[in-house]
Amino acid sequence: MTTAVGSLIQHISGLRGQVNKCEVGKNAVYKEIMANQTLENILPTYSGLVQGINQIACKLFQGNSFAVEQVPFDGLSGSVFYQVKDTKADEVLCLAKVFPEDRSYEFLDEVFSLHAYGQHSIPCPKVLDVGLIEENQKKRCVLIEEMIPGDTLKHHIDKLFDCEKGFENREQQMLQVTELFKSLGSSFASFHSKGSSEFAPTDPYVKEHFLGIINNAIEELQNANDEVDEYYGITDKNSFIESLQEYINKSQHLMQKPVPRSYIHADCNFANFIYGKDKQFHLLDTWWGGFSVDKESAPRGNPFLDYMQVINRLWYSYQDDKLTFDEFQKLQTAFQQGYKTNGTIPDEDMQNFYSFIDAMLLLGGVTKYFHVGAKDSIGHLAKYWMTWLEKLLDSQHEIKHVI
Repeated sequence: MTTAVGSLIQHISGLRGQVNKCEVGKNAVYKEIMANQTLENILPTYSGLVQGINQIACKLFQGNSFAVEQVPFDGLSGSVFYQVKDTKADEVLCLAKVFPEDRSYEFLDEVFSLHAYGQHSIPCPKVLDVGLIEENQKKRCVLIEEMIPGDTLKHHIDKLFDCEKGFENREQQMLQVTELFKSLGSSFASFHSKGSSEFAPTDPYVKEHFLGIINNAIEELQNANDEVDEYYGITDKNSFIESLQEYINKSQHLMQKPVPRSYIHADCNFANFIYGKDKQFHLLDTWWGGFSVDKESAPRGNPFLDYMQVINRLWYSYQDDKLTFDEFQKLQTAFQQGYKTNGTIPDEDMQNFYSFIDAMLLLGGVTKYFHVGAKDSIGHLAKYWMTWLEKLLDSQHEIKHVI
């Protein structure tokens, strides 16, 4: 670990201890760090984005110059990715993830969570170096991380989608993807059991974080205009909001039931899991799960959010007609079988509740960014959740898990 990384880890840990009641995820705390120029005192500063990344690569890999190329990324992300390539060996040596100044809290969360995971040998990229980039009077944090050879789970499942339903090549690809989801289940069970064997009610801060996700979504829905309401199919907003509040009031006691204390990922997009050449799944883009890491780098999260996020993302593919219902069930079962190796399966009420949190997470984001790209990119997923929520809220006295 470089001196800069070690100093940053120590600083974040100290910060979390000082701001107990508004730790990770509270943007204002991390923006204040930038305003106070704290990071300038910890991170080496470089001039120019590409030039700065190249300087860090020269220091890390004992060379004179490398090719620094932006990596195209199709999705809503506040970060820009670059790859550093050894042109002689035609080999990608590392990735540089660049965080804009107003998202510096993501940078801190990702560095801290990757460090915590690495302490327990959880497969994820190593943090190779960190720095501060100055360009055009803007400051951006850069995380240099290990390049993991392999393909993402999204790559493998997209290959399945490209095969026509009912044909032999699809059946062959389906067998491969089924084994991958079983392996993913085992990997997540192992990930969730690292660092703690304690069963306890949901940690107070994590509980606050989950309720914050729900309340944020409700606030966004309340403030949405008629166009957004029509898109979602909301005809009586007051009644809909009241039903959401009623479900929350009846269900939040579930967070008092003992569950494993664990690290979690909390952004289980299939592009965030890479199946490496070492035949293991590696976790990418871990900043969202930073709230599950306490100031001592110990786990305090609730694994049921991860568990339901994986199943829900399979459900999206079924709803998008990319999977048949039979294929959806087979992949869901494969994931569950792998997870049972040493993971705790949530009961039906828990499945509904953590699917609900996942729904509110997506709805909050889509509604907030509805007019700046979210409608066209992932808005249809929010519509799926609206259909699911209607069924859930209509049967509050006899809830059935419809996924």
